[in-house]
Amino acid sequence: MTAMIVGTTLSFAQNDTYELVTSESTLAAGDEVLIVYVSGSNYYAMGAQSGNYRSGVKVTVSSNAISLPSTSTDVTRFTLDKNSNYWLFYSESDKGYLGQGSSAYLTTSTTIGTANNVTLSYGSSGATSFKFGTTNSRYLTYSTNNSRFSTTTSSITNIRIFKLKIVANPPTFNPAGGNYDTEQNVMLLTTTLGAKIYYTTDGSTPTTNSTEYTNAIFVGEGTTTIKAIAVNRGVTSEVAEATYIIKLPEKETFHLVTNAATLAAGDTIIIVYGTNGKVMGDQISEGNRACTKFNITGDSIVMLKENTAATRLILGGSGNARTFQAINNTEGFLYNSGANGYLNTQSVAGDNAKASIAIAENGNATITFTAEGSNNLLAYYSAGPGGDDPTPPIVGAPRKAPVAGSEVDCFTFINEINEDEDYYPVQIYSKNIHEVTSTDINMDGHTDIADLTALVNYLLGNNTNNIDVNACDTDGSGTVDAYDIPALVNIILTQE
Repeated sequence: MTAMIVGTTLSFAQNDTYELVTSESTLAAGDEVLIVYVSGSNYYAMGAQSGNYRSGVKVTVSSNAISLPSTSTDVTRFTLDKNSNYWLFYSESDKGYLGQGSSAYLTTSTTIGTANNVTLSYGSSGATSFKFGTTNSRYLTYSTNNSRFSTTTSSITNIRIFKLKIVANPPTFNPAGGNYDTEQNVMLLTTTLGAKIYYTTDGSTPTTNSTEYTNAIFVGEGTTTIKAIAVNRGVTSEVAEATYIIKLPEKETFHLVTNAATLAAGDTIIIVYGTNGKVMGDQISEGNRACTKFNITGDSIVMLKENTAATRLILGGSGNARTFQAINNTEGFLYNSGANGYLNTQSVAGDNAKASIAIAENGNATITFTAEGSNNLLAYYSAGPGGDDPTPPIVGAPRKAPVAGSEVDCFTFINEINEDEDYYPVQIYSKNIHEVTSTDINMDGHTDIADLTALVNYLLGNNTNNIDVNACDTDGSGTVDAYDIPALVNIILTQE
């Protein structure tokens, strides 16, 4: 069976079935019929005009029905019409009506005269006689010797009429109904050539007043039931239906942090080597952590919630004692193992797992661990000749010599950023967004007594690191001075 695209509805080449007519009452204007002559066990269907006659095409009859390919053109298909008490047989291929010419001739004419009028006479067995015109009294006959239809003056009873059986098979669905984790575009298919499809998505039974199918049906998240019918020349198929349950994987969006004050204890973060979009992953060996490249769109990274290639970290502590606890594995807290510059994990947040965070406006973060030795968490990148991606990627290792045909990506510790030696700052992306108050001096996401202490120390010249100097101007005077102390006290006492 050959598939064909009809508009945007997929249908298939098929066989047409013509059934024996045994009663004139079953005929109606608009019916498509074949004219067939019976000779013993042989059946000959009327074909094309051949000179003054019409050809006969041998056909097979099974269970009183004839099956023909829908694309067949050797057999003439007539459309019935009615003129007074006479039937008319119109041939689209001839652009005219079947009629009797002079003598025994057959013809088709674009006009309807008395010679084009055909009277049908049925017997109990379904035998049919054709009488042409009202005065000529000639009958349709067939010559097996000459393989042609003509007319005769004698009535015969071995002419049959076979009428096209109109069918409409129910539509089918591609893809089939079921559970999916992606949105679907559902195609409705029909095996009935020329049939139209109508459908609903609200649970109601479709009719010809429903939406006609012309393009694939978009099915989004949730539960959707599509019901559909095929309609072919007034015949409606049974209702077909399919239910789609779409459950999309949950996604998480992490946003670039450009102000340390927007970070708060409990936030879920990832650590990123922003230049290449490489996100820190699980521990894979001593001092080494896997890394995975993600697409950065604008200042955001979107990943599936079920994706464990990136290690989510819960930020804890505050000020100079920030901690990073891995939550999608059982590794524990990130820490600096010391002078070797290894980035390892341990089960408790000891002193060497505590760090301070400073972030520039461009998002470059300085994460300084309190452990001795090299203590700034940085990204190390060295591209070897001819390569782009490490195999396997390693992060957390101390600096190593480039390997031919590869690159080395690391998260490592060193005291100073030196891009000439391929050491780069990391970036922090957070799933949590916080408002930053103008009085959050110590940038911990809150305004409280800790900010008052930070303000006093700043005025005394004891602390100028890890504070937002602009936030110290609590009275809005444009100058940071002793008047800002009572202003901050009032803010702390009156805030909800």
